[in-house]
Amino acid sequence: MRLWVVVHLLDAIIISIMVTARGGVGSENFNVYYLLVLQAGMLFGFRPALYCLILASISYLIAVILTYPQGYEWNVLEIRLIYLWLIGLTSSYLAFSEKKQHHSASIDFLTRTYNRKFLQATVEEEFIRARDAGDSLSVIMIDLDNFKEINDRYGHLAGDSVLEKIAAIIKAKIREIDVAARYGGEEFVVVLPSVTRDLAVEFAELIRGAVQKTCFEIIGNDGEVYKINVTVSCGVACFHSGVQSIDELLAKADECLYRAKQMGRNRVEADFC
Repeated sequence: MRLWVVVHLLDAIIISIMVTARGGVGSENFNVYYLLVLQAGMLFGFRPALYCLILASISYLIAVILTYPQGYEWNVLEIRLIYLWLIGLTSSYLAFSEKKQHHSASIDFLTRTYNRKFLQATVEEEFIRARDAGDSLSVIMIDLDNFKEINDRYGHLAGDSVLEKIAAIIKAKIREIDVAARYGGEEFVVVLPSVTRDLAVEFAELIRGAVQKTCFEIIGNDGEVYKINVTVSCGVACFHSGVQSIDELLAKADECLYRAKQMGRNRVEADFC
């Protein structure tokens, strides 16, 4: 953001010098201001575009004042500034809409966590970062125990309700920079940048314990309200020199999850990193 401010400040100064040196308010170089705010809106969104609009407007007013044009019609200034703001606001709205659509395409509709496609891209990006920087990276694979029994006994809508609430618990127990995603069915994956194995196990235990302590209210197929308790099993894997790809990292987490299931469920198992 700081670099963006510096670049656009310099652009505004250069454009203002051009406007001042080549006819002031009547200079066709004013049109370059449109490009400046258009770029800010499309690339950076509403707030940076607003800053750029204010900066461009002030710069142009200064250029007009410095040139003192004779017989100047002030309605020209008004029209140009109106056009400037219309272009800036329109471009920033389009950028906002595109960003919103992109975000919606990355979200699982039911659980409001990220979807598997977004997860894959995130893990790959964090894997490369951790490998190049020599930093820690851990993932937790979480699976709801005996989920089929919930669906069979209470119905799929009840099962969906449980998944929604578990997703909310997961998001409440991780950091803002972490990524929680629905991996498929009743399975979730949490990506923990710069987190060691031991700390990742603590996060997994927090999630597991919180789910175990929660009483889930669901509505069964018969319309009755039921209160049930559910548990999750977790597998933890972390990046180390022996892991060569993101698929291998996720596979190790899946192996640990399978081990947790085999050892009785409602537990956390971790890879030896």
